[in-house]
Amino acid sequence: MSSDCGNWKKTGSMIGGILKEIDVSVKDSVEKAWEELGIDPSKGSIMTMKNGVLFVKVPGSAQMQELWFRKDEIRGKLNSRLDNRIKDIRFRVGGY
Repeated sequence: MSSDCGNWKKTGSMIGGILKEIDVSVKDSVEKAWEELGIDPSKGSIMTMKNGVLFVKVPGSAQMQELWFRKDEIRGKLNSRLDNRIKDIRFRVGGY
């Protein structure tokens, strides 16, 4: 029975690895689409995406406000490239 547990652990590791690859693939796709929009990287960078919400790190409140005003436009353009995966965009002020 202990050998069965070992097989389950191996299977779990494989599945976890596959899920991480999918997450990396999605993040890479989002980052590529972000760059294609021509948004200056100094104004914001992709942190992560969870449950359709894209989290973007910005260096300060001025950049956050600028991107916030363009949020619907940005989301629409990203979704046109990413099969409508993004439900919302949230900005967070943080140092680079």
